[in-house]
Parts: sequence; C-alpha cells; structure tokens
Amino acid sequence: MNIVKELVGLCGIARDNAPTESEAFCYELLGRQYQKIDEAVEEKKGNFAIVSCYSPMELLHAMDILPLTTLLHAAITSMVRPCQDFLDAVTGYGVPVDICSMHRTAAGMAIAGAFPTPDFIIGTSEVCDPEIKTTEVIARILNRPNFYLEQVASYDVIHPHHWYNEGVVAYYKKELGALVGFIEKQTGKNLDIDRLREVIKLSNEAAALYREVSRLREHVPTPVRNVEFFYHCLIYSLFAGTKEAVDYFNLCLKDAREVVEGKRSLPYEEKHRISWLFCLPCYSMDLFNWMEKEHGVVIPVDMVNYWTGDEEEMDPSDPIDAIARKGYWAPLAAVYIGPGEKWSERAVELSQKGKVEAAVIMNNYNCKEGCFILRLIRDTVQERLGIPVKIIDADVIDPSLAPPDSLKDELEGFFETLEE
Repeated sequence: MNIVKELVGLCGIARDNAPTESEAFCYELLGRQYQKIDEAVEEKKGNFAIVSCYSPMELLHAMDILPLTTLLHAAITSMVRPCQDFLDAVTGYGVPVDICSMHRTAAGMAIAGAFPTPDFIIGTSEVCDPEIKTTEVIARILNRPNFYLEQVASYDVIHPHHWYNEGVVAYYKKELGALVGFIEKQTGKNLDIDRLREVIKLSNEAAALYREVSRLREHVPTPVRNVEFFYHCLIYSLFAGTKEAVDYFNLCLKDAREVVEGKRSLPYEEKHRISWLFCLPCYSMDLFNWMEKEHGVVIPVDMVNYWTGDEEEMDPSDPIDAIARKGYWAPLAAVYIGPGEKWSERAVELSQKGKVEAAVIMNNYNCKEGCFILRLIRDTVQERLGIPVKIIDADVIDPSLAPPDSLKDELEGFFETLEE
C-alpha cells in the first residue's frame, strides 16, 4: 500500500465535490503536494521528509523540502478514508491505545508499510509530548536519519508564567541553526538566505489574508461555513511561505466577502452562534454541515484555527530569528503553549469576538496536553460570559468512542436547549 498514491485520487474526488472555490483549491493543493512527494520518491530526488506538525515550514520550503506532516497528514487521511487499519497496526506493534489517535495513526502508517520511504525525518518537542516518540518510531521502522528539534528544553530560559521571552527565542534559534546544518548534510545543498527572506515575505502575505478572513468570521451572519475554518489552519500550517498559500487565502477572502456583501448566500439560515473550543472529530467532518443545515448552528470562532491577533509580523531581514519567534505565536501551536490561564482567557476572548450564545468543547480523551485544562476553560467561560458550555467526549481519528450518529444525538439535545 502507498497511502500517498491513494490520497492523490481521494483528494481529487473531494476537490470535484467541494461546494466553494476555496475548498476545491484546498484539496487541489493537497493532491498536488502528494503527487510531488510520490514523484520525488520514485525519482530519488533526495528532498522528501516526514516531519512533525510544528516544524518550521518556511525553512523547509526555502530549502526545497517536500514535507509530509505526521499529525496533519493523519487528520487529512481520516477525512477522506477510514484509518482503522493503521490503528490496528500500531496496536499490534505495542503502542498503548491511550496515546492520541493522531500519533497512533501516523506511526501505524509506517508500521503497515503505507508511508513511502523519506530521505530523512524531523521531530519537534513543541506542544505534543508524544510527537517526539512518534517520529522516533517512524525513523526506527523506516531506518532513516532523524533530527530532533527542541523548542524549549531548559527551565533556565523559561518561567512557567512567562513562556515567551528572549531566552527561549535565543535557544530556539540555535536549534534552528542545527536543523539547517542537518538538512544541508542530507541534501548536499546550502540554505539560500535571500530565498528564505522571500519565503518569509510570502508567509507574511498569507498571514495577513488569514487574519482578515478570521475577522470576517465574526460578522453576523458569519460568511464562512463551519468546516472551512479547519482548512484555513491546515493550508497555512502546510504551505506557509508559498505562493499557493497566498492564492488560497485570496480565494477564502473572496468567498467570504461575497457573502457579507450579499452577492452570494449560504445554503442554510444562521440561528445560533457557538464557539468551538478544542479539537475536531476529523473522521466525522460532516457533523459540521449537519449542524448548519439541521439546526442553523454556526461557528464564527474556534480555539485552534482562528487567528486571534496576538501575533507578530515576521522580519525578513533576520529570517531565522523571525521563524524562531513565530514558533510561539503561530496558529495551531500558540494555544497550547503557556499556563492554563492563557487557554481559558483565550476561550473567553474568542467567544466574545464571535458574539456567541454557547460553546462546545470536544474532549479528545487521549490528549494529555488538552484534557487536563478543559474544566478550567468550561468554568471560566460559563462564569465570565454566562453562557452554557457543552463538553463532548470523542476522538480526532478513532470513531469507536463516539460514532458520528452518537455525536449528533449528544449535540442535538444541547442545540434543543438553545432553541428553548
């Protein structure tokens, strides 16, 4: 089995059935990337890498690396096909079932022989603790060189309540310099610093568009469909620093503005606005379409994918420094870094921005970083805003805990209370 070849076709089907131009382009980009990876492996180009979710994409794109990102790749796969074969493979290998299914799925692909052989592997310490072991397992199985990128490893440079300071930036810059040396050794090509500066400029351009789309989500009624906010973070996380990301967000902005300006209508009536304050059940993304069509429930803000506005623009004059700083404020990563109070304050701020009447938190029950904080988020949002908060138990990829129909049944009762 070659999962990359399979996904080229599946992304093509999703593209052809997409309801908007921006969503179609999202799957076009994903399918195109998988096709490039497949060709690079067959032609032995030496530039294909399996990387952690939080790897510095601008640096990789500037060095012509084709990245296959462990967690996001697992999520994409579960959106277009069942992943039980990979979950079974990793369980048979001995990985505990109480590890996050995104990590288990990525490792299971390597165990099942579904991954094409990469030229090297990059693991990171940022956010998800199991990610370190996931890339180690993959490297061991595929017998490929593995680089471990530490974002923060020393308590000498970080204080629990001051997570972002010059000490951590300086530490991470050294790590990024070592990564550059590793990639240069593996590929035989040196980093072109001028090209990296151009990549940083493109990343800034895409980020500005991403921010504007996020602001438009706050509009009443919201012009962005529920499922689309995941695509925003997905494309930026994978393609930051490329012209493709700029083109994608221009399409997103065009689609959203057309709705706000009354040039295009969405196929449902907005009745209730909620914030979504943690992970998504990627195996059941149709749940979000069902919420819109059956109950008029929309999600103008969410915890992970909405760009909050606390970011800095990357400085192209010192690109390594810029990439190091981005590691602490970029979407997908920023929410998980720092003390728990930062999470709960963000949840309150987002819910206020979205003018919501309720919130939903998906308890990804095997996520050690997330589960411990959910009660604090729920209690803070309820007490500060006086709105109901529903916690649902589910998984990002494994449907066995909460099949799609049971998720709908649980949320339907909550939505009925909003009607009352």
